[in-house]
Amino acid sequence: MRLMIILASLSFMLMGGSQMAVAQEGNSEAAHACQKGGYAALVGTGGETFRNAGDCASFVARGGTFATGIIVPAGQTATFSDPAFSACNALAYGYTVHGSSTQLGSKPAGCANIALGDVTIGPFPTAVVLTVYLQDLTCGATYGSDGNHALVVSSPPAYQVDIADGGSGCNRVNSPVSGFTTGNLSVDVIINP
Repeated sequence: MRLMIILASLSFMLMGGSQMAVAQEGNSEAAHACQKGGYAALVGTGGETFRNAGDCASFVARGGTFATGIIVPAGQTATFSDPAFSACNALAYGYTVHGSSTQLGSKPAGCANIALGDVTIGPFPTAVVLTVYLQDLTCGATYGSDGNHALVVSSPPAYQVDIADGGSGCNRVNSPVSGFTTGNLSVDVIINP
């Protein structure tokens, strides 16, 4: 009986050890991203930023995960290049960082294609997750680049962002939009060193 308890304990320890090794292997890949200045371009899913590679690696070792989306690294800027509206609804667009929104442009109701000027924001003292938003003033709805009305094509340091509005008659306000290539807002977000 004693031998069975020892064997069961040994088996449990080995299984736990192999699970720990697997977890460490996944963590080591993420921790590798922290090296060589990489920590400055990373943001935790809870908005965490990092002072140095060790701070970043410690976050990963505690089970932290990194946010995805449009990341502006510490000390860098983002340019909204060639923003354009193509819609009949009254629209506004801008960006959100740390839960704070800033409007960059708008158009009144009426069917039109409107090109707007480029805007550069930043630099930011820490890495930030940037969300582009389209506010449909006609329908009373707002859509983000991280939502189901958006198409984001990433080719860092540039992101092509297209966001669809609520539709004519507001027929798609609460419905996901797919199958489009150009949104009612189209803008390139370029990360600048």
